[in-house]
Amino acid sequence: MCGGSVKDVAKAAEHTKECALMDHCAAAGYGIFAEGKFIKFDAEGSKKAKTLFEKSNKEKDIQVIAGRNSHGDVLTVTAIREKGAKQK
Repeated sequence: MCGGSVKDVAKAAEHTKECALMDHCAAAGYGIFAEGKFIKFDAEGSKKAKTLFEKSNKEKDIQVIAGRNSHGDVLTVTAIREKGAKQK
């Protein structure tokens, strides 16, 4: 919900897990801050991101690695994991 207002990595890192899991944020969908802008995930990617947030032990600065395909301004997420987590 507030991702579009983030203008730099430092601000993105301050975003908390608690905020990201609020109903209105989850309903708005998730995305990633990269290359100086916020890029929205597709619906399935948002579901995967929510699951990742729920399982994360971090409270903020949750960094992810996303396997994806780009389609205009939306990323089709094929896989997502927390940065530093082992691949399955």
